[in-house]
Amino acid sequence: MKDRLINIAINGYPRSGKDTFVDLCKEVSKFRVVCKYSSVDQVKSAARLLGWDGIKDKDTRNFLSLLKDESDKVFDTSFRYMKDRIECHSSFIDKWNVQNQYFLFFHMREPENIERFCKEFDSTRTLFIRRDGLEEFDNHADRNVNNYNYEFVIDNNGSIDELRIKAEKFLDNFKIEDI
Repeated sequence: MKDRLINIAINGYPRSGKDTFVDLCKEVSKFRVVCKYSSVDQVKSAARLLGWDGIKDKDTRNFLSLLKDESDKVFDTSFRYMKDRIECHSSFIDKWNVQNQYFLFFHMREPENIERFCKEFDSTRTLFIRRDGLEEFDNHADRNVNNYNYEFVIDNNGSIDELRIKAEKFLDNFKIEDI
C-alpha cells in the first residue's frame, strides 16, 4: 500500500505556482489520482464564517496565519484534518484493493509542521516550488517557507508547458511497474 498512496508536503512562497503545479499533475496523471488539500482548509472555512470573502491580501494572509496558529495550538486542527484525509484515502484503497496510485498533495507552510507530518507519515515526500521575483511577506508562515530541506525543488520560471513537463517528470519518480 505504501507505493499506492504517496503524500507530498508541498510548499513555496505565495504565487509561486503551487496550485498550478498540482493542477498540472492532475492533467498529466496517467493511471494516477491526484488530490489537493491544505493545512489551512479548515481555517479558511472558519474565516468565511467570520466574513472573509476569499481574497488574499496582506491583512487576510496575516489573519489566516494567526487563526491557524491559534486553532492548531488549541485543537491541533490542521494536523488532525490532514491525518483524516490520509486515513480516508488509505481505507478506501485497502477496502477496494485499488491499484492506481494516489498522490495526496498537502499544502503546508511552517517547517515545523512539515517536519511533524513527515515523522508521523514516514512515506511523505517534500516539494518546494520556487519562483524568482516574488515579494517579501509579513507573516511568519509565508516568510519561513524556505527554512526546510526539501527533497524535491521545482523551479517555476518558465512557461506553463515547461511546468507541465516538470509535473510529469515529478510523478514519474514514483512509478510502479505493475500499473
